[in-house]
Amino acid sequence: MTVFGVDPGYLSTAFPSVPFGKALDEAWEALVRLIVSLTQQISQRRRTTTAAANKGGETSTDHLTCYINNPIGDGTGVFGTDKFLRDTMLAMMIAGRDGLAVTPSWFFWLLSKNPNAKAKLEEEVLNVHKAKNEVLISYVTFTPEELSSMVYLHGAVCETLRLYPVVPYEEKGALEEDELPSGEKVAAVSKVLLSVYAMGRMESIWGKDCMEFRPER
Repeated sequence: MTVFGVDPGYLSTAFPSVPFGKALDEAWEALVRLIVSLTQQISQRRRTTTAAANKGGETSTDHLTCYINNPIGDGTGVFGTDKFLRDTMLAMMIAGRDGLAVTPSWFFWLLSKNPNAKAKLEEEVLNVHKAKNEVLISYVTFTPEELSSMVYLHGAVCETLRLYPVVPYEEKGALEEDELPSGEKVAAVSKVLLSVYAMGRMESIWGKDCMEFRPER
């Protein structure tokens, strides 16, 4: 009643099942379980990471471990707390869930349609792997430094995101009067919708081959 001005009938003598209330209860239960699970994972990872470091062993390369091993600043204050790690990992899970699922699908589909680009990418990856002096197996990991040297891979990913962006449009708000690079005035407290999908396919920006997958771009 307070929020929507609608009486859901909770106090009816028939004790009805109210879908809205049931959905809220389930959402809160799922959220609590998620937070507890994340907190346990963070505590456990801190212990295993510390133990591995003390023994001089290698640690995992996932985001959580990277944040633990490379804290922001001096690692003290809010950036060194489990709460910061929990909130950051939760944000990555929510924001990255669709991106991690959708982008690789388009990426490999585009490579399958462009054999020349696929061959160039394979050559680049193999050259970087050869420098590792490791046996080539079905599952290979690369360090951030090795990945940063793969220029063609970077171009292929960028082209994928240009043609098939995870978020097709974005909404931005102006706190005060502003001006776009085009000279268009933006009034204070107004919203601007950006069609990322359309911008990625505009000939005026990318040229006549704007619809082509070309990592060299």
